Amino acid sequence: YRTGQGAQVLRELGIPLRGGSPSGSGVAMEGDHRHRFPANFFSLFATGLLPLRAKFEAAKLMFSLRRTKRFPEASMSFGAWLDAKVASPDVRRLLVAVARLASYSPSPEELSAAVALRQLRIVLRGVLYIDEGWQKIVDGLHSAAVSSGVNFVTSSRVGAVEHDGTRVRVLVLGGLEIE
Repeated sequence: YRTGQGAQVLRELGIPLRGGSPSGSGVAMEGDHRHRFPANFFSLFATGLLPLRAKFEAAKLMFSLRRTKRFPEASMSFGAWLDAKVASPDVRRLLVAVARLASYSPSPEELSAAVALRQLRIVLRGVLYIDEGWQKIVDGLHSAAVSSGVNFVTSSRVGAVEHDGTRVRVLVLGGLEIE
């Protein structure tokens, strides 16, 4: 996600992110029916996925989510937040589906509302599909680590990890001890 913490860390490490963003012309499936995916305000009002009243409710929620400064308490679930804030079952289904996609959670309604809503806001700000995929990111992280003096040991089992609660002090790998 363009404004997510992962992208921020990669920028801080000087790892370039090259790729493209989807056009917003995706498809949402509802049973056997294909609809324009409501990725932005224009496509929200053009989709047949939601009835008109639900489109207005979804637009209002999207607008307020982009502008919000205060999120619910961490103890409130996303499901409870949806119960309190969303009247339309169609809008609820849409938000749950997007939250599932954005959070990689099979049960986004069980997530903290603050976590789910922050992730939805990040999604609304755009996604970047990395040229050459995840391997490009892994290669960039590996190069940055090696240039910073990290020593990689591969094909070895982890025997033990000793830590002081905040920092790893000793790592035992397949008979080797690295401090």
